[in-house]
Amino acid sequence: MVTGPRFTRWHDGERLGWRVIAQLSLTPRKHRVLVVDDHRETAENVCTLLSTLGHDAVLAENGTTALALAQQFDPDVALLDIDLPDISGYELARRLRSAQSHPLFLAAVTGWAQGRDSAPALAAGFDRHVLKPTTADMIRSILEQASQSTALVP
Repeated sequence: MVTGPRFTRWHDGERLGWRVIAQLSLTPRKHRVLVVDDHRETAENVCTLLSTLGHDAVLAENGTTALALAQQFDPDVALLDIDLPDISGYELARRLRSAQSHPLFLAAVTGWAQGRDSAPALAAGFDRHVLKPTTADMIRSILEQASQSTALVP
């Protein structure tokens, strides 16, 4: 349990202390994010953004590598491309879902023209479906939604 400041030696210190506590409680939680995209530069850019935002991120360029990394890295969020060279992102989502022992937030991030229809992604177990190109705001939005959805799970 965290309690706020009680007394300080400096003027207005208690109020400042409470503001700091409030800011810390509003800071989004740190995520472990698996980024899967066969376009390496895209995956690296997303991982760099995630690291800058304070999250841990690893990348995989195909589904087989992603499955192996997921066992070691134990992500709580995965950003998956749909068109992968070995297995589809839909199949990867199903496999990741079945292998995880804790909540996993899955976001389909696709550039496919057919990917405009989110129904197959949601049926495969994705929590969110977005079209490329993504922005930093979109990635933040995905992480905020992941924080909210996993906070609801006991």
